[in-house]
Amino acid sequence: MDCTDTYGLQLTTSPEAAAAWSKGLRNLLALQRGAAQAFASAIALDPTFAVGHATMALLSYELCVPADLSARTRDALLHAARGTERERSHVHAVVSHLGGDSRPLLAHVRAHPRDALLLSVAVPTIAFSGATEVPAEAWGLVEGAIPAYGDDWWFLGLLGFIRAEQGRFDEAMDLSLCSLAAEPSAGHSAHARAHAHYETGDHEPGLRWMDEWISGDGSGTESLSHFAWHAALHELSLGDLESV
Repeated sequence: MDCTDTYGLQLTTSPEAAAAWSKGLRNLLALQRGAAQAFASAIALDPTFAVGHATMALLSYELCVPADLSARTRDALLHAARGTERERSHVHAVVSHLGGDSRPLLAHVRAHPRDALLLSVAVPTIAFSGATEVPAEAWGLVEGAIPAYGDDWWFLGLLGFIRAEQGRFDEAMDLSLCSLAAEPSAGHSAHARAHAHYETGDHEPGLRWMDEWISGDGSGTESLSHFAWHAALHELSLGDLESV
């Protein structure tokens, strides 16, 4: 039975496996704990789910998630023929990326911008190291996807981070605030806001907000050490070496 993911893309799997995979995607995009477990559940529920196998291979490669990279790659390729053209392209993009050639991944994202998992992988952020050579290439990927996402909370956070990299800090702040209003735990958005505070010298409000977020809405984040580092940068700038 065919189902869809969070962004309306078809998944050739069972409803239960699609729901587990979508839960993993949501957690991954929010930088929340539990993504790997949800993705693993998806392929346990449907061992023929090619995109699920490719996802576990990708997380093993990119994030050192404990999974059998060779087996997950093999099973993704084995079952890819069952899927749609987009799913076959997704699997091919992942396998090529794992082999050191990210060109199919970048082409896939341009053709299927609402494939949020692979767009996230392609752009260097707090989540992934990226698949682009120069910042402008990553910026172009994200900006090209604007019509595909509208006011989606995850994408607003990703775009906010791009705007911070471009030195457009007012826009970065506005985008991150809109995203966090919709999803207070959104890690990409918190990261964009952290950069906007720090790089404009807004240290006291930035530190106050970061401390509150780490202990509150962001407490389930995978990368809290990075956000603690952002807080320490504010403390260093304020001369509070004991807190650093």
